[in-house]
Amino acid sequence: MNRDELLAMVVKELATVLPLEGRPVQESDLLQELPSIDSLRLVRIASALERSAGAEFDDEALFSARTVGDLVDSLAAALRAAA
Repeated sequence: MNRDELLAMVVKELATVLPLEGRPVQESDLLQELPSIDSLRLVRIASALERSAGAEFDDEALFSARTVGDLVDSLAAALRAAA
């Protein structure tokens, strides 16, 4: 998967779990500023991404992600490690 596809996957899962109400999500958006984000929702998002991508997140990378782009990078790293 290329970066645009990974970003689309992350944005889709964010919209599934969070009340974004049509709010556009950019790579530079801070995760902590997304509506209703908390550690439980972040784990739910990561679990959904792991199922969709077939790769497992490193917990440290997941919880150190500051932006949506960082989450995309973590997913890309998980996919590389699984290959």
